[in-house]
Amino acid sequence: MRSDVSSHQSTVFTGPSNPAALCLQLIRLKQPVTRTFLVDHSPHSQPTITRAILSLISAQLVRERPDKIMPQGPGRPKIPLEMTPSPWVHVGVAIGTKSTYLGIYGTRGQLLREQFVEIAPAEHPMSTFVNEILAHISAMVSHTTLPLASVGVSTSGTVDKSNLITAPNLGWDQADITQPLSKALEVPVTVASVVEAIAGAEQHTQFPPKPQPHGKKAPKTREHRGLIFYVDDSIGAATHTYNSVNLLEVGKYHSLEDAATDLAAKTAPDTIVLAGSAFENSADAHAVGRALRASKHPTVEIRVIPTHIDNARAAARSVALSSLLVDPVNFARSLSGSLGNYSI
Repeated sequence: MRSDVSSHQSTVFTGPSNPAALCLQLIRLKQPVTRTFLVDHSPHSQPTITRAILSLISAQLVRERPDKIMPQGPGRPKIPLEMTPSPWVHVGVAIGTKSTYLGIYGTRGQLLREQFVEIAPAEHPMSTFVNEILAHISAMVSHTTLPLASVGVSTSGTVDKSNLITAPNLGWDQADITQPLSKALEVPVTVASVVEAIAGAEQHTQFPPKPQPHGKKAPKTREHRGLIFYVDDSIGAATHTYNSVNLLEVGKYHSLEDAATDLAAKTAPDTIVLAGSAFENSADAHAVGRALRASKHPTVEIRVIPTHIDNARAAARSVALSSLLVDPVNFARSLSGSLGNYSI
């Protein structure tokens, strides 16, 4: 990978932070699975995996399913594991120029409810915009009959280290949406830029690299790297691996083709995702694809997320679930007291 591209690492999408988070990631992607599967697909020992599973069961995130045991010859039967029915819900908010997407998700990321709120942030004070969004969140969550655990917000523009949003299309210059949402809902609120959130969505579907067998020497393989190129109300790019997301500085280019090929040359990705309304026209997406095929990366896998709702869903879901997936046991513990007094 060339080092002449300026980037900074996301603090929201960092990959699983401990054995329990790694186990939850594997279970979420491949359930039902056995403990043997988890040991085989992680760098951790069997006792460590056992402790991680016990902590996830105690947190009401994972359960055993003895009714799903498949006979596999002599020996102790292996009890499958799966995620429990969601004990709470997460809200994802994807803020756009003229409308804002709201999605309600369970702990596995399943969509429970969604809607668009037709409101242009640039035309209203922040307090009016937040109150409008809050009314819809409250109504949607109340219909699930489950408590609200967290809120994630994706936005065009940029988000600084203090979670302040600068987005000319929204009329926001270092605007704070975190504080009014968290004060009103009394739950953790996470904010990320839309390109960061889409990169996080890709990271959340990435299977952890399988460890090499103990005692065997094998050449170290490069971890999978994906590139997100986003062009919509704002423009941005990011790379992701299993345990990191890096936001890239995007310079000025003559065309989408020039931008995509230059970013690919600088990051050497295994996959490229073209996202945003700029790629709704299939001719534009195909033109970028042809340019990439003619570049030094002719075999790179290319995917397109062209429609507004698909981009909004991906961004909202990933930022909504980000805190849970990074450290699920401590996330659940932090909620144990507050959910008992929950009302909305």
